[in-house]
Amino acid sequence: METTDHARPVLPPRRLALLHAIRSLPRDRCLPCWVDPELWFSTDPFDKLEAMKDCRVCPVRSECLAAAFEAGETSGIWGGQEFTAHTPERLAS
Repeated sequence: METTDHARPVLPPRRLALLHAIRSLPRDRCLPCWVDPELWFSTDPFDKLEAMKDCRVCPVRSECLAAAFEAGETSGIWGGQEFTAHTPERLAS
């Protein structure tokens, strides 16, 4: 990640969009992944399905998915999709 002269990280555009979308939510609105974050990184198939289901109603789902692709995430559920070490290879095919 790049930094500016003031040592502040320069976020990639998709991560910046995700951050902006999260900050624009009402203060009393909680994202599904904030309630039980471990669920999004579980190896249990039922937990993964539950996390994907919860993503369907998330107000920042598309921004989350785009940021995960841009960041090259290799594990977890992001924007309703499971990411593994092979996710970039799947996209290239």
